[in-house]
Amino acid sequence: MKKMTIYIIIGAVVVLALAGGYFWYTNKKIANIMHRDNSPSMKNYEWLATESADALYPMEILEGEFELPDGTLVGVPTNGIASNGWGERGAIAVIGDREKMIPKKFSITWFSYTENKFYSGAFDFPTAKVEQLFTSDQIDPIYQQKIEFRYIIVGVAPGGVVSLWISDGGVCYEIGFFKANETELGESLLGVDELGLTRGEYIEETLKDRLNPQQLEFLKSHAIPIGQWDRYREQFLWTFDTVGIRNVKSYWAKFLNGENRPYSAKDANNNQDPNRPLPASIQVVWESDSGKPRIATARFDADEIYTVYNNLSKDTPGETIHMDLEIDEFTPTLRVFVKKGKTSIELHKSTLIPGR
Repeated sequence: MKKMTIYIIIGAVVVLALAGGYFWYTNKKIANIMHRDNSPSMKNYEWLATESADALYPMEILEGEFELPDGTLVGVPTNGIASNGWGERGAIAVIGDREKMIPKKFSITWFSYTENKFYSGAFDFPTAKVEQLFTSDQIDPIYQQKIEFRYIIVGVAPGGVVSLWISDGGVCYEIGFFKANETELGESLLGVDELGLTRGEYIEETLKDRLNPQQLEFLKSHAIPIGQWDRYREQFLWTFDTVGIRNVKSYWAKFLNGENRPYSAKDANNNQDPNRPLPASIQVVWESDSGKPRIATARFDADEIYTVYNNLSKDTPGETIHMDLEIDEFTPTLRVFVKKGKTSIELHKSTLIPGR
């Protein structure tokens, strides 16, 4: 009788322990689910995937996918050859839900026509950074409207470069930069066999179709600038202003790293956001003395502007470099001077495009 009582007590303890363990596990599981549902990376946002490539170096994306936290895959458009410009939006495929979670990983495989090489890579997605931009209250300084980011752009370049941007269709920020590995997948993926061409013939025909004669001649006489896209990301401490025109309303800067940023007239002059990449172009909008709206774009030679800024920044690090855009709206002509301390260097390869 005493033994039976002991067994009953032991059994009760075991049952209670198991029950307690079950409730502990269940509560923990519910807590984890609640935590997951409230986690920023599990929220849904409206966004679309698109692709980008340098205009001079056509790429064919063979496979690209963004993996969401729940395992859903969102594809990168693969319906053609990309050479739309670095950081620019390309093709858009509207498939699946309009709102979805921010990716946690992504992969990309492509063929580089100017290199005759395949590349492939899988990477962690900068989820937290994108979450911050989606939920930020950034205001466009020109239109005084909240910036609504809608596009995640994946760009590929020679040397296995992979860049990510987020954009609202105008404003564009770089959010990631990666390197993929060279691989060999065979020309059958390019459809060469169906065309009855060799791989070399197919590449030649494709480049003739995508590039103009001047671009083709440039490629023949210049080596592919591996490492160029890394340099274009470098940040410099610099500001800019216009000389010769009054009543400037706004600026729109396109940077060498593919970013686009708008500035009101006072933003450029007051050192706001001074640590930034170098510009590929700066669009200036102003009002003439007669009250008519005017617009012109200053375009810069990438090699020239990088060399000048890089040399100046080495002399006295931490000191701001200033750019003056001297615009004569009646000619119209442009002179660009880069200044630091008592040093002033003119950029002779810059051009002005009126009206845009």
